[in-house]
Amino acid sequence: MTTRQDSYSRVKTVWPYAGVPYSQSTIHQPDGYRQDCSGFVCMAVGLPLDTPGSWGGLSTVTMVTSGLWRKLATWDELTMGDAVMIGGPGTGGNDGHVMWFEAWLNSDPNDSRAYIWEQAGGGDGPRRRLVDLASAVGQGYLPYAYTGWGESPVPSPEPAPPAPRRPWPHYMPFTQWFGNINGPDASHGGYYANERADVAAIQTRLAQLGYTEVGPADGVFGPKTIAAVSRWQRENYASSTQYLGQVWADDWSNLFG
Repeated sequence: MTTRQDSYSRVKTVWPYAGVPYSQSTIHQPDGYRQDCSGFVCMAVGLPLDTPGSWGGLSTVTMVTSGLWRKLATWDELTMGDAVMIGGPGTGGNDGHVMWFEAWLNSDPNDSRAYIWEQAGGGDGPRRRLVDLASAVGQGYLPYAYTGWGESPVPSPEPAPPAPRRPWPHYMPFTQWFGNINGPDASHGGYYANERADVAAIQTRLAQLGYTEVGPADGVFGPKTIAAVSRWQRENYASSTQYLGQVWADDWSNLFG
């Protein structure tokens, strides 16, 4: 049976890396799940495809009516692998939606922001997003827990320490970026001595976020840093981009605020 950690691994890699497009009528091969929001969540929890009423996974209607997802009494009970859903009778087709819950942004009880993973139209596969669940309540979303886990619930992962706010470097126009070192006309990756502190800040922040393949914070934007930046982009907000592995001003804002 799938564990919550198994599910987390599947959510981050299986469909995002393949760029699986949204579809309510297409089955993704080879895993056999429908390419919509509920198919993505059913894939994530490893729902058996022979579950009664399942065609490539359950729908937002049958996820609830089957009893395999139960409504939680409070939002505070949400744990990694649970669901935020408009589900149950009357939510078929475009009337329902479900998102896979990862973690609260922090432990502040007054902060309702959380990280979710979502398969939705208009994108190149599932995306990780930071959403305000207080707004979701007004849209009809409710918290649900999957009842078929293969282990007892585990705590949500602790978010990485917040990074100190760091402004975009004054010497960098917004038309330039941090990236591979091919000379001063190509990018800024430690080619000049004054860039190295900013490259080291990027490396330190990536290591804080768990992308340890970045290696030591040496201020040199080499292959390890490119690999870490690329994985961070894919897993957080850019499943496909022509600038994969480069840190532009918008990437800088996502890292440092």
